Amino acid sequence: MELDQVETYKTIFNYQEQKKSEATIEPKKHVTCYNCEKKGQFAKEYKSLTK
Repeated sequence: MELDQVETYKTIFNYQEQKKSEATIEPKKHVTCYNCEKKGQFAKEYKSLTK
């Protein structure tokens, strides 16, 4: 494998890992806020009903 190819794979992998960690960090901040969670759930259901 070429060296620059390895670097590209590393960059892609790091980017994916970063996205994963961002995705897991964001909801954790808000887990305790039950009302917001319910509102969010309601909004999603409402949107799917009004399609």
